[in-house]
Amino acid sequence: MNTNLYFKKGTAKEGYTYYCTCGHIGKTRYHWYGNGEIEPCDECGTKIYKNISATAKTCTAKLPTLNVVHSDHSGFEVQRVDVLYKLDIETKTITKTNKTKVRTMKVSYKDNEFYITNEKGERDNINPSDVRSFLKDIDDIEFINEVCSNENMKNLIMALYKERGGGTGYNIGKLYITLPFMKDYKFANVLANMGFNRSFLQTVIRRDWDVNRKATKPNEILGVQKYMLKYLKDSDEFGDSLKKNLNWLHDKYGADNVKYMYEISESSKNVTIFLNGWRMNTLKHLLSKGYDFRRLIKYVFADVKYQGIERPYDALDYLSDTLDTAKQIGIELNDKYPKHLRETHDILAMNLRAMRREENKTAFDKYQEEWKKLEYSKDGFSIVIPKTPSDVVQEGSAMSNCVAGYVDRVKNGTCTIVFLRRTATKDVSEVTLELRGNVLVQAKAFANRNISKDHKRFLEAWAKAKKIVLNY
Repeated sequence: MNTNLYFKKGTAKEGYTYYCTCGHIGKTRYHWYGNGEIEPCDECGTKIYKNISATAKTCTAKLPTLNVVHSDHSGFEVQRVDVLYKLDIETKTITKTNKTKVRTMKVSYKDNEFYITNEKGERDNINPSDVRSFLKDIDDIEFINEVCSNENMKNLIMALYKERGGGTGYNIGKLYITLPFMKDYKFANVLANMGFNRSFLQTVIRRDWDVNRKATKPNEILGVQKYMLKYLKDSDEFGDSLKKNLNWLHDKYGADNVKYMYEISESSKNVTIFLNGWRMNTLKHLLSKGYDFRRLIKYVFADVKYQGIERPYDALDYLSDTLDTAKQIGIELNDKYPKHLRETHDILAMNLRAMRREENKTAFDKYQEEWKKLEYSKDGFSIVIPKTPSDVVQEGSAMSNCVAGYVDRVKNGTCTIVFLRRTATKDVSEVTLELRGNVLVQAKAFANRNISKDHKRFLEAWAKAKKIVLNY
C-alpha cells in the first residue's frame, strides 16, 4: 500500500510541479495517462495526490494507512488511520502533523457484526456512502490483499466484488458497493470456508435463488447429498438444473454410480456440462432404450477417447443420433457401443439423407415463411436460413458435424436448424445452430468446437431481438 502522497500545482497547458512526501520534487506536463490512471511520482510511484490552489501558501492533505486488527475465515477488523501532512509552498517543505484520524471497519460472521466507526468511535451499519469514505484513496485490490490474510475470505470478497459490485460487462465494479452486501451472504461464507473456488461462489451468488440461504451446512445450502460436495468444489457452475439432475441420478442409480461418473471423468467440469440442461434428456433417452448406466458412462467418458472424441457430451450426442437415425432407416444397431462411433453415425446419416431427399424438400418449402422470421444481421454477422435439405447436408460436411442427421427432425417440426455466418461471406459455414421451439440448445463451430466471444455477443443480440432463450 502507498506510504506517500504528493502535492500538485500547475495547469495541463503549462505543466505541473509536484512535491512528494518521499522528498522528491518533480515536474510533469500531463496529469493523466493510459486508461485514466494518475501519473505517479517518479521516485516512489505513489498516485495519491492533492491539488494546490493557485494562491495558496500552504496546503494540507491526509494519507490513509491500514492497520489490520484481526483477519481470518470469518471476517476481519481493520483500522484506517489518516496521517495529516502540511506543505509550506515557499520553503517547499512537508511536515507531518500530530493530528490523526482513526476509523474502524469490522466484518464478522462469527460475531454477527458489520459496522464502521467514525473518528468519535460511534458505530454505524456498513453502507455504500460510509464505505466509500473509508476507502477513499485506497485501491480496492490493495485493500483486499492487505486485509484478507485468509484465502477463503479473499475468495468470498472477490466473488461478491465481481457479482455485486455494481459493475457491468467487463467492469467488475467497486468495493464500496460490494462490502455492504457482506452481511447478506453468510451462506456463501460457509461455502467459501468449505473450500469452494471463486468461480463457483460467483455462480452461487449470481443465482442465489438456487440455494437455501438460511441453512448452515454446505450440502443443505446447495440442496445436494453430502458426498457430492467434493465433486462440486472443482466446478464453475451451479444451478437448479445441475442440482435436480444430480439428485435424480442419486435416487435412480445410487451414490456409487454417481461417484463412478465423477471419478471416471478427468474433470468434474465435464460432468457439470454433461448434466446441465438438454444433455440430461439425451442421457435419459438412452437409458430408456435399455442402456446400462455404468457401461454407458464408461463408454462416453473413456472408451470413445480412443476414437478421437474427447468430450463425453459430444459422444452422447453422436450415440443418440446414431440410435435414432438407425430407427428412422428401419434397422437395429449391431453394437450398442460402436467401436467406430463417428463413422457409424456418418454412414447412417448419409443413408437417411438419400432415403428422404424428396419428401424433405417439400417439408423445407413449407417452413420457409416461418423460418424467415429468424433472419438477423448485426456487427458483420448474419443468421442464414437453409432453403433445402441439401443446405443442411452441406453444412454438416463443411463443419464436420452431425447436423445432416437432423433433417428428419426439422421436417417433423422437432427442431429448427439455422446458420450463423459472416455477412460478407454468407456462403461460408461458420457456426451451426439448433433451436427447439424458441430455445437455442446448440451452437457449434467446426468439428463441434466451442464458439468465439464474438459469436456469443451476436447470439445474445439476436436472442434479445427475436425473443429466443439461450441454453446451449
